Amino acid sequence: MKRFERKQIAGFTLLEVLIALLVLSIGMLGVAGMQISSLKASQNTFYRSQGNMLAYEMMDRISVNAASVASYGGVNTTSNNYSSTNCETSACVAAAIAAFDIAQWEINLASALPSGNGSIAVAAGLVTVTVRWDEFHNGGTSCAVGEPDPATDLICITESFRP
Repeated sequence: MKRFERKQIAGFTLLEVLIALLVLSIGMLGVAGMQISSLKASQNTFYRSQGNMLAYEMMDRISVNAASVASYGGVNTTSNNYSSTNCETSACVAAAIAAFDIAQWEINLASALPSGNGSIAVAAGLVTVTVRWDEFHNGGTSCAVGEPDPATDLICITESFRP
């Protein structure tokens, strides 16, 4: 009789171990999901930081070249505003510096942000710099008013100043 009881106890212990493994597996999947969410949030924060930095970089460039503020107006970096003159190694007039600044900004936007682009508007002495990128990697085409919709919107940062 005692042999029969031992077999039941051994099988019950195996069942306990299998249930414990199942609970542990579900817990590990939850930890992995939290880690992925954390990495995604960290990447999005990095993009926002880069976007702010690039907007302020352009604002600084415009402030330094205040004599040619009008040359920066109407810029949309999706139109490939490449400058043939390198104003870091050669002397340039104010308008050429503006073209060089825009070209450098366009390169920086494209390399630092997913589908990164920007625009500059000048009106009545007020300069507005906008940086846009596709944080959700969905092919968005426009900036959101309020909270962005991940299915259709780009993330946008807009800064205005008077040089």
